[in-house]
Amino acid sequence: MCRLAQLYRHGGYYFDNDIAPLFDLRRIIDADTTFVTALTTTAFPQNPRGFFQAFLGAAPGHPVLDVALRRHLRWYDAKARRDAAEIRRVTRGNTRPNVGTVLLRDAFLEWAGGSALAEAEAGGRVSHGSRHASQLLFEAPRSSLGAAYNASRLRRASPLCAFVVADRRSRRVGLISRVFDQNAGVSCLR
Repeated sequence: MCRLAQLYRHGGYYFDNDIAPLFDLRRIIDADTTFVTALTTTAFPQNPRGFFQAFLGAAPGHPVLDVALRRHLRWYDAKARRDAAEIRRVTRGNTRPNVGTVLLRDAFLEWAGGSALAEAEAGGRVSHGSRHASQLLFEAPRSSLGAAYNASRLRRASPLCAFVVADRRSRRVGLISRVFDQNAGVSCLR
């Protein structure tokens, strides 16, 4: 929630400290993009089709962040009240959800409309009138991408080291999702 508030107020980019950009991401993020993140892989059942929060970019005051912050406040209020129905709705009954990624995706859908996600998934980009454009990269196991995608700096040291964030349009891997797998105690970079 703090990263959303910071981006809402000041704009810019947020990177978790365990991911690594492979180059200047402005090569794959269009100059007029006002919101960028990645759709998470479906490989994690606790987080089906959520939005990646380890990397976010937004213009100050972006409407999707406003909606996301409000959804987070409702979530924390529901938890405090032990509102089982609201908790089940957000988590979809999952016992180990990554709630922030689900809330961010739901906020995007509320703000942009249901078809915007499919449009962004298909082409990586969706325009929202004349003021906003969103770009969705995607997170996936490197092995699922094929040889056309670059990811030469990635080691296959553990299962978590296999995940990357890529751009559909340029067919380039822009980020390594994890530079270190704490569970296995290994570096994911060559």
